[in-house]
This record gives sequence, structure tokens and C-alpha cells, in this order.
Amino acid sequence: MDTAIGTCRSHKLGTSFHRTFALSRDSLSQVLRVAVRHDGLTSDLLRQETSLGTVQVEAVPRYAYATGLLSSANQPLSFGRLVMERDPAMSLPATQWLLHYHLSAPHRGGPVFWKHLVVGCLTPSSVVTAADLAGEVRRCLAGTTKHQVGDSTLRGAATAFIGTYTKPEALGNLGLLRSSERGAYEVCEPDDIPVEVFAYAVCDYWEGVLGGANTVDLAELTARSDLPALLMLSTAATNRLLRTGQRMGLFEVQRSVAPYQVMRAWRSPAQALGALYGT
Repeated sequence: MDTAIGTCRSHKLGTSFHRTFALSRDSLSQVLRVAVRHDGLTSDLLRQETSLGTVQVEAVPRYAYATGLLSSANQPLSFGRLVMERDPAMSLPATQWLLHYHLSAPHRGGPVFWKHLVVGCLTPSSVVTAADLAGEVRRCLAGTTKHQVGDSTLRGAATAFIGTYTKPEALGNLGLLRSSERGAYEVCEPDDIPVEVFAYAVCDYWEGVLGGANTVDLAELTARSDLPALLMLSTAATNRLLRTGQRMGLFEVQRSVAPYQVMRAWRSPAQALGALYGT
């Protein structure tokens, strides 16, 4: 008898969740289409209605969970339903940025090492190698597990990360990593992200990390926050996007008297998500 995939999944995925595969937008789209059609997934449905291989049937739903398309019980979330309706090929830069954001955000389902690599290693103009990233994964996991993580698992994590940000069929079009010489990758400053992506990320991060308060210190979204680094934003770009978000009516920024404050004006992150997809 078939069972639903991943119903006992913990909140944060494990280090080898990818099963050596980089993210694939086509594979994600296949899984999401089945999940929306049936309001859930089973391994039998994926074998019958997709072209995924045996190992991909395990790995791709985990990517769908980590990127915010599916819940931990493999049911489509609001983001997933909007993507299937408005951008099923996941070709829009905004969609790809949100896949990256969800995969990296500390309160979301991506593995712990993913956020660590994005925040700690994706510094524009720096150069990284697979060995560098594997070493960072080791340092990230040190003290968080009772069991030693093997070298092959560390290399697999680094390979999946690099492939996700270099392959065009993954998130390579965001331009975050570029092969510079044999075995080395240059971290590039991406093009400006859509303001709607930033606005959604602020709303989601505010709810998930800052506790959903009505007002927070500006520094909680800038200097004391991982949020700019998750989106590879400079301080100037972050402040510029905050001003644009204020004009959209999603939040208000008080800069007249220290400590500077940001006040929420949205009802839920879904409001920003709807603005992104024009719903």
C-alpha cells in the first residue's frame, strides 16, 4: 500500500535531502502539477504522472517543500498554487528569487547548511570552490549533530548547492555564481530583485523570525538581520527597496527619531504575494 511522501518529515530538511540532485525547475513543476491536481502526493502518483526517476521521486518533493511550494505533508501552499496558475515553468525571475529565498530563509524548511552558505559564502566578487563549500557545511554542522557527517555527504551538499546556482534549468539565471576557472566559481552581484519579491520576503521574515509584531526596529531588517544577505542586498539597496515598499503601502518607515522603526501595514504575507503575481 502506498503512503504519502514525507508525512513524518521534520521542519528542517537533512543535509542529504537532495540525493545528489541540484534543484530542477522542470522537475519541481511536474511535482507541483500533480500535487495541485490531487491536493497532495504519493510516490505512486509521481511514478504514474511524471518522468521522475526512482531517486528523484524522493528528492524533488523535498525541494518543493524547501522552496515553499508544498507543505511538509506535500499539499500545495498558496505560493505553489499561484506558481502553477501564473508561472508553471517557473521562468519568471520573481518566481526564481522566491524559490531561492524560501530555500535559504532560517525559519523555512531548507537544510541548515543552505542558509549558512548563502549568508556566509555568497559575497559578491569572492571566489569559492566545492572544497570551500564542503568545509563550510562541515563547520555549520559541527556541534549540531551527534553523528559525524561523512566526506561524501559534505561533497554532495556542495555539489547540489553549486548546481542549483549555476545550471540554467535550476536557478542559474539569477546570476549568483559563475564558473571562473577550473573548479572555482565567482560570486556575482545579481541584477536588482523585483521590489515585490523584497516586499514579500520582508513580510514573511517578519512573521517567521521577528514574531509578527506590529513594529520593529529598522535594524532588525537591516544591520541585525540576515534578510539582506539572503537576497544579496547591500545596505543602500535594502533601504531603497524599503522606501519603495512603503510607497506600495505594505509598511511605513519612521526615520525622524532614533531608534528608527518599521511599522507593518499588511494583513499577511499573502498580500505581498498577491501583488507579485497580480492577483
